[in-house]
Amino acid sequence: MSRHALLHLVAVVVLALLLLIAVRLHSAAAAIDPHALYERACATCHPPHSRDLAQKSVKRVDGRTVGARSGKPIADLLVGHMGVRLTAEETAALAGHFEAMLATGFLFQEKCIVCHDRAQELARLRLQIHDGRLVGRYSGLDIAAFLEQHGRLEGEEVAIMLATLRRQLEPRDQSQHANAPPEDKGVAPPTRK
Repeated sequence: MSRHALLHLVAVVVLALLLLIAVRLHSAAAAIDPHALYERACATCHPPHSRDLAQKSVKRVDGRTVGARSGKPIADLLVGHMGVRLTAEETAALAGHFEAMLATGFLFQEKCIVCHDRAQELARLRLQIHDGRLVGRYSGLDIAAFLEQHGRLEGEEVAIMLATLRRQLEPRDQSQHANAPPEDKGVAPPTRK
C-alpha cells in the first residue's frame, strides 16, 4: 500500500471516529430530561419541583435568566453549585428549562393546575406528538384546536400553553417532532379530572 493510500485510509478512519463521537455526544445531550435531572441533582436541597425554585429564585433581567438574589446568569450558578457537578450539556439543559419556565409566565400554574397535574405529568401521560402536531394520546384530538375552547385561555395564551406542553415531551424523543412547525410547538390536551 502506498504512503498516500495509507494516509488516506487513516484520515477516513479518524473522520469516522470523530463523527461517531459527535453523534454519541449529540444523542446524549438530546436525551437529557431536565425534570429528572433537577430531581436527581437539585431537589435534595431545593424544592422537589423545578417550577417552585424558578418562581422564587430565578428571574429575567435585561433579557438574561439570572439568580434572583445574586444576579448571576443561571448557567454560571449551576456550574459547580454547592459541589454538584453537572456536564456542560446538563448545565445547558437545566438553564434552558428555567428560561423556558420564565418565558411562559407560569401560565400552566395560573390557569391549569386547579384541574390538572403538573404540566410534565399531563403531557407525558396524556399527550403525544404525531406528524408534528400535539394530539391526545388516546383520542387523537388536536390539542391546538382544543385549547382554543378550553382552560380559560385567551389569545396568545394558547400558543404559550402549546409550547409548554410540547416542551414536556421533547426529552422523550427528539426525532419525533424535530421538524414540527413553530406555531404548533407545545400542544397538550388538558383533560378534566
